[in-house]
Amino acid sequence: MRGPRVISPLLTNERGLSLAEILVAAVIVTIGLTAIAGGFQYALSGIEVGKKQSTAAFLAEQKLEQIRADALANYSAMPAYPAEAYGAITGYLNHRRTVTITTDPPGATNTKRIQVSVFYNLTGSYGTALPEREVRIDALVAQRS
Repeated sequence: MRGPRVISPLLTNERGLSLAEILVAAVIVTIGLTAIAGGFQYALSGIEVGKKQSTAAFLAEQKLEQIRADALANYSAMPAYPAEAYGAITGYLNHRRTVTITTDPPGATNTKRIQVSVFYNLTGSYGTALPEREVRIDALVAQRS
């Protein structure tokens, strides 16, 4: 048979929590919530960077496909592709695009090297502008025989 159970005095104490204990708990909870809020801000900025980079890659691929179609239609008389400034690409006001075509680049005769660059800006914390970023795609196009 067991003897009488001894209950800890801490469990039978009904006096509650002191003001100091409540303040310490509040400070700990506040620090934790602040850290979580900072993590959310960091995650949201990462999502925005990824979105703009994906958009830039899409715009570069889009222009490259247009150039390939032009090359397929008439390789020798491909048109010039002027630079598109910020606001010039319909629906993508925060991106700009440049195209460089090099005829017969070193080591590749009877070809054209196509370089499509798309630039975009990011905004840092408190609205500060960050350096311009670039997505670049290079391709070689050869004339069909």
